Amino acid sequence: MKPGLSIDPTDILALVLMGLFAMRRINIRGTDPAAFPQVPIGAFEAWRARADRAKSIAIHICFAKFALNSLWFFVIGRRVIPPVLATGGWLIFLGWVGGMMYAWWLASSAQNIADALGIAAGRRPPLASSARTTEPTAPEEPEASSH
Repeated sequence: MKPGLSIDPTDILALVLMGLFAMRRINIRGTDPAAFPQVPIGAFEAWRARADRAKSIAIHICFAKFALNSLWFFVIGRRVIPPVLATGGWLIFLGWVGGMMYAWWLASSAQNIADALGIAAGRRPPLASSARTTEPTAPEEPEASSH
């Protein structure tokens, strides 16, 4: 890492991906089983647990990459010779790539289950017409004529 550069570009990528995975996890957690009455609740919960686990692993791997990389380069890096510093950086990076591949594999298998069951993440059941709460509208006043 260059002396003037304060953050590794792959750390920025990891943080952006972490945010995207967190938003996707919110969608998964917000998916309502009532929107999929044809899917048994046990199968739905198994899908949701698997998909949530995949996104959680991805989020934690991204954060770990950022934290470990920062610790390695800014704290430990000052105490080791450059070849050791570079090797440690590569190990952190490759560990992150490996963790992301594992999370992708889990997410892919969860998506296959969702496709087979007809589940779309983030879907909620439509409101029934009787369940809607609407306020009565006031009658409109007739407009004054200009004649």
